[in-house]
Amino acid sequence: MPMNQTTPRLVPAFLGCLLLLNLVQAAFTELLYDEAYYWYYAQNISWGYFDHPPMVAWMIALGSNLIPGELGVRVVSVLMGIGTLFLLWLLIDAPGKRENPARVLLWFLSITLLHAYGFLSLPDTPLLFFTALFLLAYRYFLRSPGMVPAVGLGLVMAALMYSKYHAALVILFVLLSNLKLLRSGYAWLALAVSLLAYFPHLYWLYEQEFVSVRYHLFERPNQPYSFSKFTAGYFLNLIALFGLTFPWAYLSLWKYRPTDTFRRSLKFVAWGIFLFFLFSSFQANGSPGPPSPTSPYCFSSVSAWPMNPCSRCLLKPTGTKPGWPACRKWPTGTRWCSKTPTARLPCTVFTPGRRPLA
Repeated sequence: MPMNQTTPRLVPAFLGCLLLLNLVQAAFTELLYDEAYYWYYAQNISWGYFDHPPMVAWMIALGSNLIPGELGVRVVSVLMGIGTLFLLWLLIDAPGKRENPARVLLWFLSITLLHAYGFLSLPDTPLLFFTALFLLAYRYFLRSPGMVPAVGLGLVMAALMYSKYHAALVILFVLLSNLKLLRSGYAWLALAVSLLAYFPHLYWLYEQEFVSVRYHLFERPNQPYSFSKFTAGYFLNLIALFGLTFPWAYLSLWKYRPTDTFRRSLKFVAWGIFLFFLFSSFQANGSPGPPSPTSPYCFSSVSAWPMNPCSRCLLKPTGTKPGWPACRKWPTGTRWCSKTPTARLPCTVFTPGRRPLA
């Protein structure tokens, strides 16, 4: 979103209501077993823990020092959850987003795990937040490469890795989407800054004989492989991830054609994470859960691209003239779209059997 454009009033109102709702949930919902486990971590602040990086423990320690009880354990997660949604709003670049923000916000509401991690203190909560911030910083870095953007990108990469080890997948697939970064001095500066900021945890791993790495790769509890429980369960979770909007989400991802380097990175991350966890589901110690909570960012950014103010069809911002929309469906008759990218233009006339403009 261009910086000279203001955010529609509906967006902060929506985020404010959601903030109050999440604060109530955080205060009156009992801690999950995992949250209690991470609360125990937070009693002894360290640069690392047995099976996770330290970010979630740092968040719980900070909140607990400010507010007692369950709310203190979760207050930082609640703030990160709201920040995540706002960053996702900034990431989505789709025709009609500003004119019809309600459609984007309803799309947010359909992503179930996004809201669960919006108030629960789990490692995926900072992972979601810093993934969105990383993608936003990467987009700015591509538009204005320089020392300051490189340092900022490096610090965000370090924060991302402090959240969960799966964050390495996001960084890896962004790199694979744009190998020209290997020839960029500023990209190497960003890597150096991230490694410098992440060094305390790497040193902790060295002192502990890489206990976290050994646990995740070799020592996790195994159980006999079951197709229905692991692989089929993985696909069921992919459907549950988006609820009733899953056909639109995955169809849009399939049909999406990136038009620039940043959008190409979104597609690489989305498909890369999807395939990585699909292959992992065939392992005996794999997880039947969703591919990664980082997926909603990429899927939402990809899936929102055909959004347009026309209420009866999805339009692509392409056609015979700049701003002239070309319908993605073939209804009969002429329809008008009052908020096209340039002016009040008629949607292309279609009759059954007639091919659309493209």
